[in-house]
Amino acid sequence: MLKVLMIVSFSVAALITGCSSKKEKDDSSFFLLSLLFQQDRAENYDRDVEIVTHAAPPTIPNSSYSFDLSYTDQDLEYYKSLLRAQIAKYPRGYWIKGRAEKIFLVKYILSPSGGAKGLSNAMNQNSIILSVGESLPGCNCDDQLISAIHHELTHNVDFARLGYNYYTQPDWSLLNPSGFQYGSLSPNDYPQWTELVHPISGFLSYYSSTNALEDRAVIASALFGDSMLYANLLNWCSTDFYLSRKAHQLASDLNRFWPFEGPDTFWKTRLSGVLNSCN
Repeated sequence: MLKVLMIVSFSVAALITGCSSKKEKDDSSFFLLSLLFQQDRAENYDRDVEIVTHAAPPTIPNSSYSFDLSYTDQDLEYYKSLLRAQIAKYPRGYWIKGRAEKIFLVKYILSPSGGAKGLSNAMNQNSIILSVGESLPGCNCDDQLISAIHHELTHNVDFARLGYNYYTQPDWSLLNPSGFQYGSLSPNDYPQWTELVHPISGFLSYYSSTNALEDRAVIASALFGDSMLYANLLNWCSTDFYLSRKAHQLASDLNRFWPFEGPDTFWKTRLSGVLNSCN
C-alpha cells in the first residue's frame, strides 16, 4: 500500500512541477525521493530511555488503575539501578523503537481486582509503568523484578511490530497444541497461576495460557530473565515440542524487529541461544 501511495504522489508531483520553475521541480523531486528511499536505521532511535519518578503516569483509557508514589529513596535508587542494567542488555535504541521511550516508576500499581507488577502503555506516550515495591535491598526478589521489566517491554515491542493486530496474533495461536483455546483455564483453580514452572505442554505458566500477548511476554521474561529461568527455558524446550517452536518463533520475531548490525549484546546472545536450542 505504501508503494502505491508513493507512486501516485510522485506522479501528481510531476504534473504540478511541470508548470513550475526548474528550482521548484528540483526541490519537489528531491523531497519525494528522500521519502521514497528513507530507511529504517538504528540511528533513528539513538537516544536515551527516560526514567520518570515522583510523577503520576499518563491515564490508561478504560482502566481503573491508580498509582501509589510513596516509595522511599533507598528503594527507588535500588530499582533504578536494576532497571538501567536491564536497558543496557539490549542494543541501544531497541527500547525506543519498541515504543518504550518513557518508564514511569511507581511504588504500587493498584486496582479494585488487585495489583500489578507492570503495565504496558505503548499507545499512550510510548511508555511502560513499573511497580518498585518496598524493602528492595533485602527482599531477595530481583529475579521477579527483572522478569516483570522484560515482560512489559515485550508487550510494547509487539505493539510496535503489529499495531492493534497484536491483540489477536492468529499465527501464534497455531503453535499451540491442537484444540487448545486461550482463556480456558481459571486462576481460581491453580494456586501457582503466575509461577514459571512449565505446568502444561507449550506454556511456561498457567497465566501464559490467558492469551497470546501474555504467552509471548512470559516466554520473553524467561528468555531475558535471570540465568536460572533461562536455563529452565532451554531445558524445557528440549522436551516440549510446542514450547520449543514458540520460543524459536519469538526469538525470530525479535531478531527481525531489530535487524541492524552492532556489537554483541546480552540480547543477541540470549536470542542466539534460543534459536540454536529451541528448534
